[in-house]
This record gives sequence, structure tokens and C-alpha cells, in this order.
Amino acid sequence: MAGRRSGGRTYDPSLWLDPLGRLWYLFTRDNKDLGRHELYARICTHPDATPPA
Repeated sequence: MAGRRSGGRTYDPSLWLDPLGRLWYLFTRDNKDLGRHELYARICTHPDATPPA
């Protein structure tokens, strides 16, 4: 991830290709100042397209 939030970090990146052919990028972000851990996902619906969409 570009840039770092104050008091937090991004970790545990994972890629998953679901049964519909979508590429998922999953990662966890925490913020020690707020005491939160959050799971985020980005989905690429057409990973074989040029460029991917």
C-alpha cells in the first residue's frame, strides 16, 4: 500500500482467484492508536484483460 497511516501498518497480503474468475487481493490493516484491526479486499473482475480491470 502506498503511504503509511499514522500509528498503523498493513500486513498479511493474500491473493485468491474465486470460482467466477475474479482475482481478490486481501490484506489486514491495524491502527495501534485506535486499537482496531480491519480486513480489506480489492477485486479485479477481469484479471486477464489488458490492462486488468
